[in-house]
Amino acid sequence: MPNNSNQYAITIAHKQAIALSTYAIILEVDIMSLHTGIITDFVIGDDLIIDRTITGLSEGVIITTAWFTVKRKVTDVDDDALIMKEINAANIADIGWIEDTGTDGEALIHFYITPEETGTLQPYSNYRYGIKLLLGNGIINTPESGIITALAAIKQGIG
Repeated sequence: MPNNSNQYAITIAHKQAIALSTYAIILEVDIMSLHTGIITDFVIGDDLIIDRTITGLSEGVIITTAWFTVKRKVTDVDDDALIMKEINAANIADIGWIEDTGTDGEALIHFYITPEETGTLQPYSNYRYGIKLLLGNGIINTPESGIITALAAIKQGIG
């Protein structure tokens, strides 16, 4: 695959903190394109870890900041987001981090969604989410946007 500023591939892996299986989608998209994703198979009130591998970044271009946002509607303002995470190279508990910024053309990012945050969602309701990146060269890109839907909790709490 060509490694230039006009194309990159995004590998998407959705994993729960305790998962019986891993769900993976591998997709090549033009840098001006948008992958429509679906995040499911997690339960309200549980931890959710969202890992993304971004490949095909131009050599030397890094991801400096990444955002994960969940809203009721795409037209909601950011202040009304149900879940909003902003990550950088510092690993912060309950937030996430950019583990590999991508200097070699491949980056690895993690968003940590807490039980309190997944608890703000209603079971089986479709919410809108997006992942946005700020690259070291000043380019802003949204490689993924889609629907997130949680399952109902059978047992509430851990006591």
